[in-house]
Amino acid sequence: KPASVQKILTSIIALKKLGPAYRFATRLFLEGYASGSVKKLYVKGFGDPSFTTESMWVFVRQLRKLGIKKIEHVVFDDTAFVQRPSRTGQRAYESTASALPFNFNSIALEVCPAGSSGAAVVTPDPWDLPIQISGSIRTALRPAKPITVQQRVLQNGSLAFSVAGEIGAGESCRAIYRSVDEPRRYFAASFLGFAKLLGINVPSAPLFGATPASARQVYEYKSKPLALIVQDLNHFSTNFIGEQIVFALGENGGYYDREKGLERMKAALLAMKVPAAHLQIRDGSGLSHDNLLTARALSKFLLSGMADEAIRPDFEASLSVAGRSGTLKKRAFDPPGNVVRAKTGTLNGVNTLSGFLTSSKGRRLAFTILQNGVASREQALALEDQIVESIYRVF
Repeated sequence: KPASVQKILTSIIALKKLGPAYRFATRLFLEGYASGSVKKLYVKGFGDPSFTTESMWVFVRQLRKLGIKKIEHVVFDDTAFVQRPSRTGQRAYESTASALPFNFNSIALEVCPAGSSGAAVVTPDPWDLPIQISGSIRTALRPAKPITVQQRVLQNGSLAFSVAGEIGAGESCRAIYRSVDEPRRYFAASFLGFAKLLGINVPSAPLFGATPASARQVYEYKSKPLALIVQDLNHFSTNFIGEQIVFALGENGGYYDREKGLERMKAALLAMKVPAAHLQIRDGSGLSHDNLLTARALSKFLLSGMADEAIRPDFEASLSVAGRSGTLKKRAFDPPGNVVRAKTGTLNGVNTLSGFLTSSKGRRLAFTILQNGVASREQALALEDQIVESIYRVF
């Protein structure tokens, strides 16, 4: 089980197949436009994993630039993704993929203590969304009850959360992240909310469906380059980005098929003569316990990424540097100054590490450590440290 070092495969294959300059798109289409009024506005997404609050603000502001003051119907089109899977849980790292994603398909609830006692202030981010929050979190001098946040399902599709627990009176504000179960409704609520803030007359209820061929495209918002998206994928080990990239790899005639993306990932490994019996690819993030790889196959693929000058600088920049950045920021290896660039991986019972180091003899080496059946994470990390330090000394 590779855990999150699976993202190394996803990164290299995406950079090779799509290219470091590849950008995801989100588009606006119009039907029936006259004198600042639009009969139907269509918003079509193609899975931009970097589409955040800042992106939404730029995107919606385009309506004003187009002179639009009133929209009778807004249709949100997420049909580009074929057979989108459900989220695996309410934690932010368990969010699902979607053609119309927003803020990594997760939401933050910021909890701030209120003086020395009383109910803490709970604020959603983005704060302007129509979110219902029930329950309360108490401010306490000595908090004894952990904070819990659970999403509730409302018939009208609105986001709702129930909260409970305690926060210390002297604590700083704390952000708690949760995935959303209906990404397209999350995107739609954000879009309509931002449009209202800009003074645009929009309907309160969104519509969902396909964009007709007769609709006229008036704007395309492009994501940042894939090279930078892959940096976020690996530095912060963002499962959501990995899944969005798998869909992009499965592009087929304007539609994006997750299974086809996984097939292409496996084909890239088979092309390197990795035995099929040594492979089981179930996702692009490494979250599934059903993924299976050998350390040899992963190290071989690492070397292929570094040998390809078209992607090497961008792939290398995506790996965390020990003691300096990403998931290795708080880890250092002896001797001091030895630069280790790598990707970490953690699941229940799994600890992994894969990347590059420069040995004491000046050799650049690829290494992969896959530990399964781990009973103690601390011991697993200590063993990784010992192996990396031994590689440095011996080779």
